[in-house]
Amino acid sequence: MCKKMMHYKRYQHWNRKGDVFVVCVDEETTPLGLVCGNSSYNHKRTKPKLFYLLFLCLISFSFFLAPQLFTSHHNFSLLCKLLSIFLSFCFLGFQFFLILFCFCMCADSFSSEEGGLISESDFNACSSVSNGSICCERSSIRSDVCVMKGDVRTDSASSRITLYRNNGHENGEVLRHEKIRPYTRKWEKNVMDTIDELDLVVKGEHSRVHQKCDVKHDVPAVFFSTGGYTGNLYHEFNDGLLPLYITSQQFNKKVVFVILEYHAWWIMKYENVLSHLTEYPIIDFSGDKRTHCFPEAIVGLRIHDELTVNSSLMGNDKTIRDFRDLLDRAYWPRIRSLIQDEEREARMNMEKHISLPSSETKMEEKQDMKKPKVVIIARNDSRAIVNEDSLVKLLEDVGFHVEVLRPQRTTELASIYRVLNSSDVMIGVHGAAMTHFLFMRPGSVFIQIIPLGTDWAAGTYYGEPAVKLGLKYIGYKILPKESSLYDEYDKNDPVLTDPNSVNDRGWEFTKKIYLDRQNVKLNLGRFRKRLLRAYYHSVANESLRYRHQTESCASAACVSRSWNLIINRLLTIPNLTSALSCHPCLQGAVDEAVDKVLARPIRPQFVIASIGPSFDLEEAQCLISDRFSSEIPIITSISCGIFGQDANTNEFEEVQWDTWEDNKAHEDLLNEDEGVLVTVGFLPGLTVDLIPLKKTRGLMTENFVRSIRERSFSRSGSSPMGILLFSDEDIDIKPVLAKLDYAFSSETAIVGDAGSKFVYQNGAAISFYNSRVSSSAAVALSFSRDTGKPPGVGETQFHVMLSTGVSPIGPKYKAVYVKAVSDDNSTRLMATTDEIDFNMDGQTILDPIYDELGDNTHSRTLYVGVTKMRKCTSRHVDTNWVFMHEFQMVLRGDYEYLYVHGDGIKSYDSFQFYHANSDLARASCQNVSNKMKLLKQDLNLVTDDQSNSYGSYGMQKKYVFGGMMFACYGRGKLFFGEPNVDASPFLENFPGITFSGTYCNGEIAHGNFSLYENGSKEHSSTRCSLHEFSTVYLVMSYTPPTLPQF
Repeated sequence: MCKKMMHYKRYQHWNRKGDVFVVCVDEETTPLGLVCGNSSYNHKRTKPKLFYLLFLCLISFSFFLAPQLFTSHHNFSLLCKLLSIFLSFCFLGFQFFLILFCFCMCADSFSSEEGGLISESDFNACSSVSNGSICCERSSIRSDVCVMKGDVRTDSASSRITLYRNNGHENGEVLRHEKIRPYTRKWEKNVMDTIDELDLVVKGEHSRVHQKCDVKHDVPAVFFSTGGYTGNLYHEFNDGLLPLYITSQQFNKKVVFVILEYHAWWIMKYENVLSHLTEYPIIDFSGDKRTHCFPEAIVGLRIHDELTVNSSLMGNDKTIRDFRDLLDRAYWPRIRSLIQDEEREARMNMEKHISLPSSETKMEEKQDMKKPKVVIIARNDSRAIVNEDSLVKLLEDVGFHVEVLRPQRTTELASIYRVLNSSDVMIGVHGAAMTHFLFMRPGSVFIQIIPLGTDWAAGTYYGEPAVKLGLKYIGYKILPKESSLYDEYDKNDPVLTDPNSVNDRGWEFTKKIYLDRQNVKLNLGRFRKRLLRAYYHSVANESLRYRHQTESCASAACVSRSWNLIINRLLTIPNLTSALSCHPCLQGAVDEAVDKVLARPIRPQFVIASIGPSFDLEEAQCLISDRFSSEIPIITSISCGIFGQDANTNEFEEVQWDTWEDNKAHEDLLNEDEGVLVTVGFLPGLTVDLIPLKKTRGLMTENFVRSIRERSFSRSGSSPMGILLFSDEDIDIKPVLAKLDYAFSSETAIVGDAGSKFVYQNGAAISFYNSRVSSSAAVALSFSRDTGKPPGVGETQFHVMLSTGVSPIGPKYKAVYVKAVSDDNSTRLMATTDEIDFNMDGQTILDPIYDELGDNTHSRTLYVGVTKMRKCTSRHVDTNWVFMHEFQMVLRGDYEYLYVHGDGIKSYDSFQFYHANSDLARASCQNVSNKMKLLKQDLNLVTDDQSNSYGSYGMQKKYVFGGMMFACYGRGKLFFGEPNVDASPFLENFPGITFSGTYCNGEIAHGNFSLYENGSKEHSSTRCSLHEFSTVYLVMSYTPPTLPQF
């Protein structure tokens, strides 16, 4: 089969004696012949039908009346004449109605064919198809689309798709038969002849017994071909991916793709994009001989225009920018993987002592990164830029950072996307590679160099679509002297002076002269004007991008000197801002939350985001990171619920998602699993480092602790002020917490979520939750004092408070016959007490506990609080014995052992049972509230004392500027019987101050066990860092610097 790859392909119009011809123009193949598919042609085709029928009617009528009108015989009886006249009038009436009918039919044909273009009503002709029926849209000049709804079954051996209708027909009668070639170049007969044709058949329900389902799908199918011009980048996007997006995006990935002319290399090339259009395996129609059954099938793809999406034809108003956003989501995970590979290779080179760039080289690279970036798409054959090296030098002189990209057939699209997505300007000579403008960010500049004879195609295929995408398009039409043809032809030859006349001679002349034999030597003086336009646009665009977050603030600073002083002052005080959104769409939720936190001036120093379980974690990270600088540490996690100020209502909301297995028992939650919380912080005087805990064969805990310590001591000479820690739900974080607790000062505030899924961004380093190469077991934000902080910056302090939610029950036990069970990550044990000296089994231990609780069904969740004495070591701290308290959930008990979750228990460790207690938790919240009230009083007292010492102008007021909370997912409305109990301590004491939090599965708080014993001094040295049914509060306060004395 002739599979031609064609680019320069739509059609060119040449007027000859009033007639309009449409000629296919092929950039890389031989001519495909004449194609007639425009309105003039259709008009001419329908008019002769009408005139031909009128002419036949007139002739037949004349022949019938001729004997009566012109006869001269008088023997013709009067009766016969009267009868003939009567019959003549009857025939005349019949002819009149026949002519009227033909006129209506032809008019209808004309109206449906005129222009060959599809109207909005035509496009939606098959938007609603009744069950058991088939509807075909054939009014478009570009493609046919048929929709089959009901019991649809495939038969690849006969290239047939059958719809079985429930109509009572018992035989194998074909009720309807349609034929279709599912490819989007309908007007090109030559290429359409190479596309496999499908038979769409409707039969009665009783025929289905002869075609049983081998594979039954419960989602629709979309049938299309990857034949034709597949292999040419322009056509792969224009004729394939974009129509596939237009046709299938409505199903939200709940759709199966069935491909004719299946190419494995095409699937591999676009697997990143296809995975964002369907979540099901793609079917090779010809290669898979099984019968696939679908509830609905769309055969053929809808196409709008050249490389674009017409929002008026989309039911959800999608545009080409939405398709571009899909490309962004598709390629960024792979790009991050490429970055990780590069970083790993760089580390290996360092280990091998390979010479590294000098400091001067690094300085030059850093300066280049600040310049607008321009990418030249270089061609390897015809239409190349002859003076490319001079062009590069000119671009550098203008002020660009230049990169030359030479795409090959084997070049990974993610690599190209990475280069172009980070660029400000793309330059290239007209050709299929210009399709890469789709990889540019909206607002970027696209300069297309237009060789002689390619004006119309350059504008139609790339210029106009680029503008629709939101790019700044600059077309540079070369002069004859800039073409290599100038040296081959006479200066007055039509090839140079009148390219249209050459194109009129036929496609073979266009291809041979203008596409295959023409190179470009730019007039750099003339081209420089376009480069300056692009440069100034890029600089202004970049300025707007950086100004976005503080635009009103910066504008105000330019008004007067006093405003400038105020703005500088804003950058010396801390700021914590957050917002949540329950928008059902991830993009919408991210936009609402981020727009809210950036609505007021802030210089983001770190970003923490929490999303609902139904949202995609990596996609959320991509959307959030796109709104902030790549240098800002960002952690995004999936939580069990969120607290914070609603981005739309400004009201404080508590959103708890139903993560319980027993949904009926928790119907009161009535919350969907969508939502996003974004918290952004700026803490002047503190440095923020993001440090991951790597997981290879085991946890690299020692490296993790050492990295935190070295970063902190290099900046402040002491332990960090605070650590926000997020750990993976599948690891045991307790040994890590024990190491942190021992390695750092008790003044270090360590809080966080011990059971989440998370991803993070730290400059160029980006993690993936499901990375096959490497992953992180935890990630920490470490806050250290900045000894080099600028003048005018005060001190930030962290205050940690804990509301407990479990109370002890029963006596204290000692564990004996302890054994870890690795199969299910549990520990089995027996126990004794001071009063009972024999070894008790699990049932004997649990029965009195449940009796005391009044729980005959043993349905309550119990924990054992285990007190351990362990020897702790650290590189910078002396080895010592440490008492620690850890909670472990009770799994079950039988007549042999008691089983608890996790390991780490040793014989003779003491333990006691604990159970969730809402009354105790409520009372504990009140205690926290009282502590916050005392903190507020202490802050005011400190201010007053220092004011008296240094004078009334010596000290500004010390204040709380924000807070965060980590609450157990078991608490909340169901636990307390009312919402916002956990948030009440902060909301009551610090109204109007930013406060946000999450529900989590394991609450981290660096502290001692005396919190559970009403401040008992006996347990003040026992450390406890991981809690159950608790809420951890992190309150942030700020002490302004002492002002000068006068």
